[in-house]
Amino acid sequence: MASVCSDPAGVHGESQDMNSLLSPGMRLMGHFGFARKFQVLFLLFMLPLAGSAWVITKEYSNKLDVISGEQSGVRQLLALDDLNIELAAQRDHAARWKAADILREPTPAAKAAMANVDAGIPRIIKALEGVDAALKRENAPADTMTRFKALQAAVTGLDTASLRTVGWWPDGYERFTTVLNLVQALREQIAMDSGLILDPWLETYMLMQLSTQQVPDLIERIGRLSSVGQTSVASGQFSLQSRLQMRDLRGRIDDSKDQMQKAASLLLSKLPEQLQPWADNYAAVKQVLETELKVIDDGVFGGSIKLKPEEFEKSIDTLTGSTAGLRRQSLDALNGRLDYYHETSNMEFIPMAVIFCVLVIMAIYLFACLQSSIRNSASGITTLAESLRDGNLCVEVAVQGRDELAAISRALNVAVVQLRNSLLGVNQETVRVGDAVLTLNAQSSGTLTEVEDQQQQISQIAAAATELAATSQGVARSCEQASESARHTRRIAEQSSQDSQRTTDSIQQLNERLTETAA
Repeated sequence: MASVCSDPAGVHGESQDMNSLLSPGMRLMGHFGFARKFQVLFLLFMLPLAGSAWVITKEYSNKLDVISGEQSGVRQLLALDDLNIELAAQRDHAARWKAADILREPTPAAKAAMANVDAGIPRIIKALEGVDAALKRENAPADTMTRFKALQAAVTGLDTASLRTVGWWPDGYERFTTVLNLVQALREQIAMDSGLILDPWLETYMLMQLSTQQVPDLIERIGRLSSVGQTSVASGQFSLQSRLQMRDLRGRIDDSKDQMQKAASLLLSKLPEQLQPWADNYAAVKQVLETELKVIDDGVFGGSIKLKPEEFEKSIDTLTGSTAGLRRQSLDALNGRLDYYHETSNMEFIPMAVIFCVLVIMAIYLFACLQSSIRNSASGITTLAESLRDGNLCVEVAVQGRDELAAISRALNVAVVQLRNSLLGVNQETVRVGDAVLTLNAQSSGTLTEVEDQQQQISQIAAAATELAATSQGVARSCEQASESARHTRRIAEQSSQDSQRTTDSIQQLNERLTETAA
């Protein structure tokens, strides 16, 4: 029993705690109208919805910015690739010239190599201008521009006039190596600044690695092999130093090739269908590498140098051309995949944005309809309440819907009609009562007339009785008493007539008021 009795107290305490907790909000909401409360509720609903929309839009915008930044980096790398090709070719031409230029009078091969070196300078300058224009067009950051200016300053002294004054090893070789190292540093800086190094998709990340790391490294080592080995091949023999250098460079080529194949194998394991042309080209380049490196191994790294300079140069050109083409195609494939992800992001976001906007518009429209419905219902209820307050029972409001407010409006309409009908019924009954009072008044007047006639008769009898008083004293007294009774009856009749008249007047006044109220 104690526990049962304690429960209501606990519930009451919880109710008080809840009321104390809700009372500030209840007082605040009490300052707003019924429809205004729904507006506040709608606002509180829309604020987190708008916040979510902003977050989604911001995330989408950031994703597009990342893709756009990566595509900007690819465009810069494509421009830099042209410069890289020209500089690598210039190094090969210079190495061939220096290898052939061993006589006082240049041989035809040396003259051809010199012509190729001088012809490469305008192409290098044009490629430099292309890189400069691409970096400025893409608004490259300061670090990238600093590295480009360093590269721009280093690309000097690569013509025959400048190279004639220095030997190929190590001065001429180091001059080209320094420039190409700056190209690779600029390539890595572009990849880092544009966000390519943080690419979130596997295939694009591996394409970035191949086009900025593995393939350029392989090309550079093939170029170094060509630059160092050209003199030995031209002379038909190795020095001890050149043999060690060539074997070291050949081993480094295998290392770079293995790194490239590992990255390519990972890419091929997750290769999208759209990158099948790249896979076909990679397979062809891989076959070229195997074939041409075997030619170089057999002709250079056997017991003696068997390759002629032209054959060695052809193998080197085939290797550098195929790998440079793979690097270029990797950049193009990377750009294509970034376009694909850009379009995919749009295709994912646009339908979602359209659906979201449609839902928001529908919510706003339904809220406007709700507001209008609430206002109309509340206005009808207010009108009926004010008409009841003013005593106007002729008001009836139109009701739409089936909600609680509409039910209240219908009930008030019915109540007003019933009250009006009741008052009309009272009015009719009042009229009947008035008619009855008039009839009673007429009857009272007739009774009064009869009483007066009777009094006259009694007076005559009394007079006769007086004359006969002498005859009968008892008859006289009886007549006198009868006369007194008649007077008393007359007074009663007059008083009744006056009461009836007052009742009639009161009923007529009540009838007039009811008639005014019903009207």
